[in-house]
Amino acid sequence: MNVTPKLECLDLRIEELCLYYGRFRFGPLRRGQGITVGNALRRVLLSELSGVAITGVEFITTDSIVHEFSTLPGVKESVFEILLHLKEAVIAKTTPSGSVPSVELRVKHEKLGTSIEPQKCAFSLQGPGRVNVQSIPLPPGLQFVNPNQYLATVYSESTVFPLEITVELGQGGSATSVPKGTDKKDAIHWIPVESTFVPVKKVNYIVEDMEVTRSEMEKRERIIFEVWTNGSVSPQEAIHEGAKRLMDLFIPLLEEPPEVDPLFRFASSLPNQEIPSPGAVTLPVHPALGQGQSINSYTGAAVALPAPGSSGIEKRSSLVPLGTKDILIEELGLSVRSYNCLKRAQIHTVSDLLDYSQQNLLEIKNFGLKSAEEVAQALQNRLGIELPK
Repeated sequence: MNVTPKLECLDLRIEELCLYYGRFRFGPLRRGQGITVGNALRRVLLSELSGVAITGVEFITTDSIVHEFSTLPGVKESVFEILLHLKEAVIAKTTPSGSVPSVELRVKHEKLGTSIEPQKCAFSLQGPGRVNVQSIPLPPGLQFVNPNQYLATVYSESTVFPLEITVELGQGGSATSVPKGTDKKDAIHWIPVESTFVPVKKVNYIVEDMEVTRSEMEKRERIIFEVWTNGSVSPQEAIHEGAKRLMDLFIPLLEEPPEVDPLFRFASSLPNQEIPSPGAVTLPVHPALGQGQSINSYTGAAVALPAPGSSGIEKRSSLVPLGTKDILIEELGLSVRSYNCLKRAQIHTVSDLLDYSQQNLLEIKNFGLKSAEEVAQALQNRLGIELPK
């Protein structure tokens, strides 16, 4: 008997100004599905959701401020402390009425994209008195969840420090690079704020068994989710957005698979009696192979690889033993230096690697003779493939 799982809200409350809590129940699920769904959704909630954050600050007219350990005359806090206070500021996308979204079910409004160009907000640290983040004019559609977040204390009325705050919408950790279009002279005074875009602070889940009726032969289970957010989104919206991200990730898998490699289809169509005990197998003549070519389907023995452009084949990787072409270079056990050089050269699989000779590999930046010998030795020892010199 198939039962459609449902999401129920068990508890919803504001524990602090920037800490919203939600408790949900999702089920019934088949045995074993609970940990699959729970683990996937938890990972997405903690790393994939988008949010708005302050990513940098620039002191416009002060040439002496070039790093976060500088001090500001007439200001109680150092630049480093001001950056920490900016990091605590929480920014939310507002509803059409202009209010910060509440913990209740909210009016649906047009979402911003997952990435926008950085926006700069100019304001001044001016005293005397206490300065809060609500002094920062945000772009339309954005508002501080905690406008009373403390920023700095300015002692003198004559103390004025013009600033530009960079606000950005993104995913995961905060961007620490200088925004595009920034002048080289201004980039010297731009200091990154290592805030985070993800609005979810914490996620817990447990899988528990459900009571089953006599008509149900199979055991069922359900998931209890606990979600804490920073107030820029509600826990319900976080779960909704996380589930949507998972759907977007799996939809491409529903497309029809790519065509099977003709050589693989040809080899797999041979009658069973033509495949002897493990050893070299000589296949009938095939358009992709020359006369007398053999493929070792079991032992992975070395295969002579012709040079590019030779008759009968265009790439060396076409005559690799079956099943080894798509092996990632991570499986070769290379040193960190050799591995990083190959990755920067867009060499990700054994098939990509065999398009090079040892001499060609030396043309890769920072790839020396010892690295080339290491790659050739790894191919020979692990896969029985000889890399031409």
